[in-house]
Amino acid sequence: MSKLKKNQGEQNEYIFPYIQQPREDRWQGDLFWPYVRKSPSDGEQSQPENGTVHRGEIEGFGTWVLDESGLLKIDGKGKMPDWENTRSSRTPWYLFEDSIQSVQLATGIRSIGNDAFRYCDRLKSIKIPDSVTSIGDRAFFGCPSLTSIEIPEGAVSIGKSAFFACHSLMDITIPDSITSIGESAFWGCKSLTDIAIPNSVTNIDADTFLGCESLAKVTIPESITSIGFRAFTGCTSLTNVALPDSVTSIGDCAFEDCSSLTGIVIPASATSIGDSAFEDCSSLTGIVIPASVTRIGNHAFEDCSSLTHIAILDSVTRIGDEAFSGCSSLESVLIPDSVRSIGIGVFKGCDSLQEVIMPARLKRMAGKKAWLFSERLSGYFGIEKRIIRFY
Repeated sequence: MSKLKKNQGEQNEYIFPYIQQPREDRWQGDLFWPYVRKSPSDGEQSQPENGTVHRGEIEGFGTWVLDESGLLKIDGKGKMPDWENTRSSRTPWYLFEDSIQSVQLATGIRSIGNDAFRYCDRLKSIKIPDSVTSIGDRAFFGCPSLTSIEIPEGAVSIGKSAFFACHSLMDITIPDSITSIGESAFWGCKSLTDIAIPNSVTNIDADTFLGCESLAKVTIPESITSIGFRAFTGCTSLTNVALPDSVTSIGDCAFEDCSSLTGIVIPASATSIGDSAFEDCSSLTGIVIPASVTRIGNHAFEDCSSLTHIAILDSVTRIGDEAFSGCSSLESVLIPDSVRSIGIGVFKGCDSLQEVIMPARLKRMAGKKAWLFSERLSGYFGIEKRIIRFY
């Protein structure tokens, strides 16, 4: 069972590493480079004085100028350098990140480098030229004031954690030219309301939209073959999802804690439903497991408290531990003849369960897993004999 850590007292507020901490406390040393800030002991001012213009060179690439209005202009040609936000690899403007409010990139720049604008807390807008083809890893990591961004047609990739914890990001245009969106790309973009994934993308990677609590609409194209680990975990405004027939795998925790999700159609192409894939989807009322699925993972539908009916078609061979545990509204279940393995506690806490229909050969499991269904019931499989029917 996977439970993403949340702040105490705030049910849907996910914790993002270091982002919510005071800036002076974020610096962790080079061993923790993904979250490095400039050290308080650097002894240099972090914000320019009013009226000051700062400028400098980007080694082997071009120049930069930050004016008194907070506009950062970057001039250069080709691929922007990648940085790692460590003492030995920091952007030339790192001392003035707090003053950057907008960014203008010159035509001819082909990429936005790794960590280029990381922790630019006041950055609200950026003009990306058509020449840019890639957005680097963590390029806009922790830019909580960024409200919208338009990625130009011709761009092909969005890096890992590119927009991580951009809390104010409400609108983003992803062109059809994009072929890959990295892990955690939009983690914690809690103001994002809808997203259309272009049909040039084939996978939704791990944590891509984790904690996007305002995301109410997502368009998943026919090109997608897999939904990754925790891809939509904590998307508490998501009410309905249409998975295309191209999807073959629904990863672990893919839709965990999507508490407003009332319906989802699992396509006939899917072969597996991962562990905790729909755990804590407390508004989900019904589900059909298509004939293509062979495995229902551990905790797959645990604590789906509104789930009243489920249809498991005759292809599933394994139902994992506690797969339907805590489905307190579930009234009846038909286990198909294809099932060879049922996990421990698979219907534990299903207190409304009135009928279980199962293959006669599963009788041999009686006594070995006596608490298989509901704790308050006794008899075969931990339920009253009168509600069991064999075929």
